[in-house]
Amino acid sequence: MTSRAWPASSNSPPASWNASPPTARSSSHWRTSTGPTPPPGTSSPICSAPCAPAASSSSPPTAPTTSTAATPLRPLLAELDRLRTVRRLELGRFNRTEVGRQIAGILAAEPDPAQVDEIFERSDGNAFFVEELAVASHEGCCTGLTDSLRDLLLVRVEGLPESAQRVARIVAEGGSTVEYRLIAAVARLAEDDLIEALRAAVNASILSAAPDGDGYRFRHSLVREAVSDDLLPGERSRLNRRYAEALEADPTLVAPDARVMRLASYWYHAHDAAKALPAVLDASVIARRRHAFSEQLRLLERAMELWDTAPEDVRAALRPVDYTEAFPPCGCDPATTPLRYLDLMAEPPSPAGSPGSGNAP
Repeated sequence: MTSRAWPASSNSPPASWNASPPTARSSSHWRTSTGPTPPPGTSSPICSAPCAPAASSSSPPTAPTTSTAATPLRPLLAELDRLRTVRRLELGRFNRTEVGRQIAGILAAEPDPAQVDEIFERSDGNAFFVEELAVASHEGCCTGLTDSLRDLLLVRVEGLPESAQRVARIVAEGGSTVEYRLIAAVARLAEDDLIEALRAAVNASILSAAPDGDGYRFRHSLVREAVSDDLLPGERSRLNRRYAEALEADPTLVAPDARVMRLASYWYHAHDAAKALPAVLDASVIARRRHAFSEQLRLLERAMELWDTAPEDVRAALRPVDYTEAFPPCGCDPATTPLRYLDLMAEPPSPAGSPGSGNAP
């Protein structure tokens, strides 16, 4: 929010100011836990000379569960909006083009389009995050987060009650958006305790309600990344196992078209090769049918990664007819012949019948 001490009907300061610039200008970013305190110059004059006070504030949470007590600036912003001498400017997130222009300005060079795509996706268009990621990438820290940025992102999470921190860790491993019933199944908290933990995370602007109102997501994907990176290895695999077991026990916890993909991800990150290999192969078939060939390739690579660690009886139960299309085994019964590692290597992530496919006419 930016305030200016000239009439809102005017697009510029009075003409007299052009000859004599304002003698005082205040810019502040404030936050209080006890109640709103107006920045200098908004409730009383700073001096007798013309002045242009300006102040900024972070957008308050917009979730319907957020109370006025949790967002003390809301009453003040409403009061300031009523003043004719105050102009409020809403600054939205950058789009991809704007992110590209910002990165070019930071690096003094035209950025690679793939780098722009990655930073835009990870930053959610937040200008500060864009700058931090661009500088980190330029300095060679192109994977993960820098320690300083991770610490900054985790400060507010660590200020939550312990139950809310636990729920935040659960949501971080659940995906970009996690359904409420699935969170409840994994958290194993009493419903009232779960609601209070979610409310605390939402009021702190860590989580927000999903657009469809059926689940929760992190307000910023980088915060989710930081929380996920902060998990211990055993903690991450345990949470993913809980997700997978809950989804297998009740497939209605997620949308039918998302179940196979989610289950493959959960079992893979749970480091359970016996469960993950069939689940990943099932997901690769779904990706192929949706013509999501880059996703199919990623899943086939995961299947090859899991192949040697999966138990022999699990591999022996797999059949080429279920998981391969382009290169079925020749001279063998596809219903009884076990799937081989070479069958996965021969399965190209391209439409059947296209150039390079074994089913080309």
